[in-house]
Amino acid sequence: RKLFNSAFLSRDSLSQLAAKVFDGELVKHTFLTQVTTGVFTPKVIVPNRLVLYVAAMCSEKDFVRKETVYHQGEMTTYIYLVTHGTCAYVQGDPKVSQWPYQLLGFGKYFGAYEALNEWGTYVSSSRCESKTTVAL
Repeated sequence: RKLFNSAFLSRDSLSQLAAKVFDGELVKHTFLTQVTTGVFTPKVIVPNRLVLYVAAMCSEKDFVRKETVYHQGEMTTYIYLVTHGTCAYVQGDPKVSQWPYQLLGFGKYFGAYEALNEWGTYVSSSRCESKTTVAL
């Protein structure tokens, strides 16, 4: 991270690095594009430094078809960014008896609902519907 903040990397170098991280998929990922887009502002370009900061904190994990990512009630550990494949996400609100089922592919993320709240455990379950790669 110190390198990304330093004056040693030119703007072109930062741009080239950001485009190569996770095969260039992190730059286009919804998790980052939503963070940089305001409600009333036009879509903005994801800053290269932001991509590199997130990439420095992420690692890739592969899941096989039908493998469980996590179960409801397990401790919150990650926000999962889908980079390849498809995951099924069953989200439940502890106060409401609705359990919507969603299929999430490239550019989608899950686990943020729990990770950004103070529950400490997942209120949902997730499994992979196909061979899937996620950034943790």
